[in-house]
Amino acid sequence: MPKIAVRTGLVIPQVARRDNPRRFERVFDEAYVTPAGHMSPSIEVRLVGEIGAIVLVRVMLSQAVSAFVGYALADGAGVERIRRNLSWDTIMPRSEELWSKPRVREEDESPPEVPLETDPDEN
Repeated sequence: MPKIAVRTGLVIPQVARRDNPRRFERVFDEAYVTPAGHMSPSIEVRLVGEIGAIVLVRVMLSQAVSAFVGYALADGAGVERIRRNLSWDTIMPRSEELWSKPRVREEDESPPEVPLETDPDEN
């Protein structure tokens, strides 16, 4: 089975910057802050490559209680529509990069060393 390189990215709205996004640095390979007004802080979108998307919206049930409501989809046309509406290709150059870990090439990865098992009856 071929290996698939997966990189994770975090994109946050300007207003969420004060919530210490660095706490996610070990989870995401890269992170960006979008220009003010591009994203609502009540919406979360998780794109899983070309495979699927999860869209969540925070709904205020009262002044003290809120909950996320959302859906997941796995059809290519729907994922592409979400990707297009996010317009990340045009927004990324105007976004501020918080961090970006270097990409690891497959040939740079060395396989884990596994000790050879010896049969105790052979001695």
